Amino acid sequence: MTEPQATAAFEFHTPNPVASLQRGQNVMIVDVGAGTGDFSVLQVATNAQHTHHWREHQPAIGRSIGSSRIDKGFEVRMTDILKSHQHLLGRRAALVAWEMRCSPRFLEAKHKFGSTDKNTRRVPVPHLGDPQSIFDDYIQNGDLINPGIISCSREDSGAHPILVVSKKPRLAVCMGLVYNISEKVVAFPRIACRASFGVVGRIPSAAPAKPKKWRSILKRGEGVEGRYDDCVEWIIRKGEQIDNEGELEIDRTVFFEPGERKVCNIEIVTSVSDKPSSAKEVKKKRKVFWRKDYFLQVNFKIRATIGMAEASFLCVDARGVKVSEPVTVRVPRDPPIMALDEVEGE
Repeated sequence: MTEPQATAAFEFHTPNPVASLQRGQNVMIVDVGAGTGDFSVLQVATNAQHTHHWREHQPAIGRSIGSSRIDKGFEVRMTDILKSHQHLLGRRAALVAWEMRCSPRFLEAKHKFGSTDKNTRRVPVPHLGDPQSIFDDYIQNGDLINPGIISCSREDSGAHPILVVSKKPRLAVCMGLVYNISEKVVAFPRIACRASFGVVGRIPSAAPAKPKKWRSILKRGEGVEGRYDDCVEWIIRKGEQIDNEGELEIDRTVFFEPGERKVCNIEIVTSVSDKPSSAKEVKKKRKVFWRKDYFLQVNFKIRATIGMAEASFLCVDARGVKVSEPVTVRVPRDPPIMALDEVEGE
């Protein structure tokens, strides 16, 4: 969960909520105090038992806003300073600067930066101590809460927006994570998926002339460029409403030469693009036609369980028997490779 999502879960379960939430209300929860700049646009909904839960209008978003500009400036400056001493560090200067940027001491010290301009408008953030010591030009100059955003919010919701500041944001985030796990009522029964997930299936474009060569392809992946076509199927799109950690099943078919081991790789790919390339736009690597009845057709299913932060995938055969090891990835993440064991043909 992001910090805004954890705060949202906390608001439903705490006996002393910051805001009085009613069904149908639209809420934007923003984290601007620690440099992350995450925000979520949500709506209060109820189920058949009249219990409140959240409905996401869009995937949780993280922007490079707020005091993250201080973080970046510090990292760049320290990289420049450390470059001349890189031979003494034993590591790259950029890596050391990144570790310094992430250190607790810097995260605490950056909020003590003061402004010499007394006319600079300040944003009070209670959990950071004295509000007068907070200096962040990016927030104070109105780049986050500007008239354009407020006007859009008023136009969309049909009511005047109300700004509420959490008195104990750190407690809200920590307890929100606890409530989300321990409470029987799920705060986010459905979510807007943060990324698109696709399956890349490599199917043979032509039968090799020699069986020995075919075995070499299956065993070591040799000759993949010339003997396979890539076909991408997006099983879920970014922003699509899905059950939180609900199970999806996707039917797949592969073809093998009779008598050979039925083994192949299924690649899971992710995309944070709003409009990822469709399967029709993926060009074949080799235009070779082969007779379908020459190959053995094998049907199987990919079971996908997608949550807020992680997604897991597993292959089962037509009888529901597991034929691959499960793969769990963070959302989003670099594509993993899932090996499909031998399955029974139909």
